[in-house]
Amino acid sequence: MPPPPNLFVTFTCNTKWREIGYVLRFEQGQQPCDRSDLILWVFHMKVDEFIADIREGKTFGPIRAVLYTVEFQKSGLPHIHYLVWLAANNSEFNASTFDKFICAEIPDINI
Repeated sequence: MPPPPNLFVTFTCNTKWREIGYVLRFEQGQQPCDRSDLILWVFHMKVDEFIADIREGKTFGPIRAVLYTVEFQKSGLPHIHYLVWLAANNSEFNASTFDKFICAEIPDINI
C-alpha cells in the first residue's frame, strides 16, 4: 500500500487576477462571468506555473509524486485539488512554512 500524500492543496481561480482585469478593460460592460473562455485561459496558465514550481521543488522542496484534478464550483469558476508526496521528511517544513502560501480574504460586507 502506498503512503498517503503529505500535502493536500486547493488552488482556486480568482476573477481579480491582473491578466483578467487587463483584458476586460477593453471589453465595455463585460464582467468576468461573461468571459468563461478568458477565465479558463488565465486559470490554465496559472495552474501550469503553480505545478511547474512544485515539480521543480521551488515551493515545497523535493517531491516524489503529484496528482491533481480540476473541478468547477457552482459559480462556474475552476479550481484544482492537488496531492503532493514529498521526497523525504523535511524537518524545515513545518506550520510556519505554510504561512507563506496561505492567502484568504474576507470581503467587506459594506462593499
